[in-house]
Amino acid sequence: MKSLQLVEFAKERGVDTSKSKAALFSAMYEKGEDVSDVDVLVKIALEQLGLDKSEGTFVREYLENDEGATVVKQQIKEGVQKYGIRGVPYFAVQGENKSERPFGISGAHPPETFLEMFDELSCGE
Repeated sequence: MKSLQLVEFAKERGVDTSKSKAALFSAMYEKGEDVSDVDVLVKIALEQLGLDKSEGTFVREYLENDEGATVVKQQIKEGVQKYGIRGVPYFAVQGENKSERPFGISGAHPPETFLEMFDELSCGE
């Protein structure tokens, strides 16, 4: 939850959410860092997201006081309703037609399942 709160904090300061999510992904999966740890998140905010060092105290307080939790919980709720998520992991793949509902797949699947999904999406467009 805290990592998603950082995404919201950075977004409010003009940082693209894709950049924030990429930094969190890298920290977690490439560097093995605990992205639920406030110290780690403050470091990411300042070193990778380009937030000014003077924001460090504000980032820490925002995360420690769960200031963005309500917004994040609402976004999760909306995502569950919009995509019909029933389990994790959940993958949503949007085709070229953004007005259509994304193709979704829930749970762990072998690579072949994803290849079939991509083939279906590419043939239908």
